[in-house]
Formats: sequence, structure tokens, C-alpha cells
Amino acid sequence: MDKLDYSFDEVCEIVKIRTYVLRFWETEFDQLVSFINGNGEKRFAKSELDIILKLKKILIEDKETIVKAKALLGITSHNKPEPEVEYANKLLLAKNNLRNMLKELERLKQECNV
Repeated sequence: MDKLDYSFDEVCEIVKIRTYVLRFWETEFDQLVSFINGNGEKRFAKSELDIILKLKKILIEDKETIVKAKALLGITSHNKPEPEVEYANKLLLAKNNLRNMLKELERLKQECNV
């Protein structure tokens, strides 16, 4: 699967982890930046999916600690997301919002032409 962004459930399914695990990782790793699309769904960019796959290997398969995982990934607990990732997430959100607005305008246009 090679998409721009993934739903919360899709990420859990791809990585084969339970939802509560991903929710916990979101609290521990500041680099896991999700966004809410126009439909109110939590979404993750491809870059976050890559981090989550690495986390699974380190934490579950290799049985390392969170502190060790942060060290291996070069993460400190107070890191901000990379500007490029934050920008990409904002663009995806804007794109989804514009699509939803276009759908609504098309729906309204059809109602007026009835």
C-alpha cells in the first residue's frame, strides 16, 4: 500500500498492532503527528507510518524500552515535528477540506437544478 495518508485503523491493520498501542505511542513519541481530515477522521502521513513500523520492530520485536527506542530513532521527548512533515500534513488537511467543500457545492448545485 503506497498512499499519501492512512486512517488510524489502516495504520493499526498494516502494522498489526492494537489501537490502544498506537494511542500510547502517540503520547510518547512527538514525531507521530496525526491530523484530522474534513470528515473528522484521524489520519497519518506516510512518514508517520514509517516511524510506526520502526517502533514496532524496536519495541515489540526487539523488546527494547521506550527510552532505547527514542535513542535509536534520535528522538527526544520534546522534539517538534520536522517542518516538512508538518507542512505536508497541513497540505493534506487543506486538500481534504477543499474536496469536501467541492462535494457540498456540487450537491447544492444539483438541488437547485431540480
